[in-house]
Amino acid sequence: SDVCSSDLWATFTTYAAGSSVNIYAGQNKFAGTASFSAISGGNVTITIALNSGWSLQEVSNPVKIQGYSGPGTPSGNPSPGRFASKGSSLTVTLPAAMYYGIHLDVRQAVECP
Repeated sequence: SDVCSSDLWATFTTYAAGSSVNIYAGQNKFAGTASFSAISGGNVTITIALNSGWSLQEVSNPVKIQGYSGPGTPSGNPSPGRFASKGSSLTVTLPAAMYYGIHLDVRQAVECP
């Protein structure tokens, strides 16, 4: 499963304890991974690991995560600004859900020409 991060589109991932999914920026740039803990006390901890050369942008609330619990798969293109969890931590604990949407405001260091 993959999680996509961009201002223009979104993809949701199905929750599975102990799983890890790829996070992409701009639809095709592999920026890192998100790992999901087992459910504990009704909550799931999501840990994001950015790849070397990637970092969060210096903006307000660059990490946005929303859980969804059916019926059915989430659809449409949500507004990450309305996601339940917003902040700058790469480790987030949320109520357990069937699906998660993750939006990151990230940047990649590149060499200047």
